Amino acid sequence: MEFQALIVVAIFILLFPLVRFLFRKIRGKGSHRWRRKSAKKTFHKLKNFPKNSQKIAYLKKIDPFVFEELILYSVSQREGVKVQVSDRYTGDGGVDGTFHARHNGKKVKVVIQAKRYSGYIKKSHVEEFCEVIDKERADLGLFIHTGKTGKAVHEVHCPKLRMYSGESLIDFLFK
Repeated sequence: MEFQALIVVAIFILLFPLVRFLFRKIRGKGSHRWRRKSAKKTFHKLKNFPKNSQKIAYLKKIDPFVFEELILYSVSQREGVKVQVSDRYTGDGGVDGTFHARHNGKKVKVVIQAKRYSGYIKKSHVEEFCEVIDKERADLGLFIHTGKTGKAVHEVHCPKLRMYSGESLIDFLFK
């Protein structure tokens, strides 16, 4: 009897990490779960703001990771789009999400980088994202941010890059 109990304990010890891993994969990490829920609430809350300037001001104040989830949630609401979300907020290699879409009858790969800034965006961030677009062999890269776009950023040559901020950010969110 003791031997059987020992075997059961050993099996439990060996299988527990696997069960926990699978459970987290299915349900998502705790921090991701609440941020996704918060992003969904924020999306519907923003719809009720009468002015785009209020929406932009609100976006600049939310948690940066909630902003990221908000952008990905918005994209996932589009018909026929399934977003592959990065399982990390930091150290994600510069890609917050990926999806495939049809453009002129052709399937295109799109990568997304969402940044919640309060000031000017950094030229280096845009240049790094352009490198990521090429590395990921994406057809298009969306750099979506709440900051200001300075002159230096406009000098970055990246034909596959589309930037959204301000009014274009709000239009993008609610397409």
